[in-house]
Amino acid sequence: MLGLLLDKNLSGSQPGSDVREVARARTLTALRRVGDTRKGEVLRFLHEAGLIYRGKAIVDLREADLSSADLSNIKLSGADLSGTDLSNANLSGADLNNVLFNGANLKGANLRGASYTQEQLSRAFIQ
Repeated sequence: MLGLLLDKNLSGSQPGSDVREVARARTLTALRRVGDTRKGEVLRFLHEAGLIYRGKAIVDLREADLSSADLSNIKLSGADLSGTDLSNANLSGADLNNVLFNGANLKGANLRGASYTQEQLSRAFIQ
């Protein structure tokens, strides 16, 4: 991913470009292969690199497997997590302000102490 950021100008790429498709494929593959704790590290990197902000997401996380991920105390303010599978994820204490959850699966997710609004969850699957 670092090579795509530095060598292929991922940050400045256009929607639908090959570099974005490769970044998405690599991200989804990495999330399927790593353990629950490491999923949080992948997500933290994407957020800190500015690749998953709502309205200007460079890496599309739809269908990303974040199930059972340990995302406790993670800062994801303003991220686009639409269409992700966050079932049984630990989001306790997470900063989820302005996170977009459209179509996300939050069934069984632990949201204790997380900062978010009910409106944010209105288009997510929670039960």
